[in-house]
Amino acid sequence: MLNAKHFSILSKARKGLFIFVLSILFSGCAQLHHMAVNHATTYISLGDEGLLLMSLEIENKFKPEYQPMVTVVYLETPGAETKEDRHHFVVDLEGTQIRENGSSYLLRMSLPAGEYIIRGAYCMYQGAALESHCLMPIHADVEVVANVTKYLGRVKGTIHEHKEGQLRAGGIIPFVDQSVTGFFTGTWDVVISDTWDEDKELYRTFFPVLAQTEIEKDIMQAFDKQCAYAWWKNNGGFESDKNVVKSGKKLVLKTEAQIEATAIRDALEAEEAAAEAKKLAEEEAAQETAKKESAEAVKETLVEEIKEEGKEEPATGPIFDGEFESDTSRVRKGKNGFPS
Repeated sequence: MLNAKHFSILSKARKGLFIFVLSILFSGCAQLHHMAVNHATTYISLGDEGLLLMSLEIENKFKPEYQPMVTVVYLETPGAETKEDRHHFVVDLEGTQIRENGSSYLLRMSLPAGEYIIRGAYCMYQGAALESHCLMPIHADVEVVANVTKYLGRVKGTIHEHKEGQLRAGGIIPFVDQSVTGFFTGTWDVVISDTWDEDKELYRTFFPVLAQTEIEKDIMQAFDKQCAYAWWKNNGGFESDKNVVKSGKKLVLKTEAQIEATAIRDALEAEEAAAEAKKLAEEEAAQETAKKESAEAVKETLVEEIKEEGKEEPATGPIFDGEFESDTSRVRKGKNGFPS
């Protein structure tokens, strides 16, 4: 149940949600909706629309001290291109239960009859100095039938530590906030199940009008992790990943066999690259050795030539013909006895 502390948390979250909703309104990226039924509703008239009931449960096991809260649920039609194809449902406080280890929600979404995809739930954590956002993936196909109320099941999302090849729980910006809360450094484990016996009592307690309403069960298909990962990568995933391949115009996650084959290929390529690098290094070393040996040979040749030149006889000419005579008597002297 909600206490004063929880209302304080919700108040902070709703302030952040208000900014988030404003950004949606002014960006024009989707239609904004509120929950269709509240505790005061006494009569449901759907007409050409249908009502979808779905419970959500969320928990951050990776960083338990930072528990996110669901603010908006995002649906779209298959192949959505315009604002009219996308729908954002603002999550209210009615039916919301906050615990120390997470929170749960009772959704009531009214839409025109047709095919839709529940893409996921936008979540946020807001503390005194931190504000972080993440998107819990669902990616479930649902059919809205005019004037019919359906129960789709319960979606439980749990944040765990991220490992390579997994989608991120949240984006990278702001980096410190997203890392501290575990949203960027975490990943999602999502389970869709039929908990109608439990949820039926909760819906009827919080929204008495539903006790008088005929409700059909149409449980969503099991969570498809590969589909969620591929959608994440196609819509601005926060990192490149070698385990994603292109299939037509889309990216899909490789099978285990493909991942293993890629690992073997990468290992062989690394081995070949190492061998090639070693070969080049040996060739460069051999060339360097050859250059040094060539330089030494040239040096030795020059030394030998210089030595040979030093052994040659002095050149002879008309002044020095034969041995040099040192008899000073043959030198004419001047007045002071010095040679003239």
